[in-house]
Amino acid sequence: MYQPVDFAKIAKAIEATEKILCQESHLKEKAQLMLREAERNWKQALSISGCRVGN
Repeated sequence: MYQPVDFAKIAKAIEATEKILCQESHLKEKAQLMLREAERNWKQALSISGCRVGN
């Protein structure tokens, strides 16, 4: 049978989706920051040990 559209449920679903996308975006930014930091750390470790490191 026909069911009326529940706009409140639709709005909640949209908000939940936006929240998930925001969290994923934040995690991606955090992962990129951690990778840059790790790269900087290993380059620093190699330079301290006397190895030549390119940029």
